[in-house]
Amino acid sequence: DAINALERRAQGTGYGAIHALWSLEGLGALNKDVLKQAMSSSDTDVRKNAVRASVSVDGAVEELQATGAINDKDPAVRLEVLNAIGKLSESNTIAADIVRTASANDDNMADPWIERALKLATAVHGVTADDVGRDIDLGFGEILYAGRADWGVDWFLKPEYACTTCHQLNGAG
Repeated sequence: DAINALERRAQGTGYGAIHALWSLEGLGALNKDVLKQAMSSSDTDVRKNAVRASVSVDGAVEELQATGAINDKDPAVRLEVLNAIGKLSESNTIAADIVRTASANDDNMADPWIERALKLATAVHGVTADDVGRDIDLGFGEILYAGRADWGVDWFLKPEYACTTCHQLNGAG
């Protein structure tokens, strides 16, 4: 059957494994077992794509934790983990633990892309500066990216940002 063939191929390396992952995801047949295998691949691109695809699988955050993907040697994989966690619609204890682990890694904080994704993930999962012992305050651009309109209005109205000089609350300007 095609699903079984795709699952076997997703456990390999290279473009074929990546295509198999996304085919399974598109068919709604991607599962935690396939993700776990792909997240443990020797191929960095397969690991990145497995993490990226994980957001469509219920309970996949457990696999992100179990595989230790947040400690991957490749920063691109760590970035994908934080992006995936930031996309979770509700706060999750495991995701918050992963965010805490990521924030303890100085290499993550030194990479501007990972740091931004980390800050967004902390906001989504209620992780505070006190939790991680670091400054993780979001900047204006990060708030816009996070899609937090309730935060954006506060920033919009602050005189130091002068948004209201050109823009109006109704979107005009």
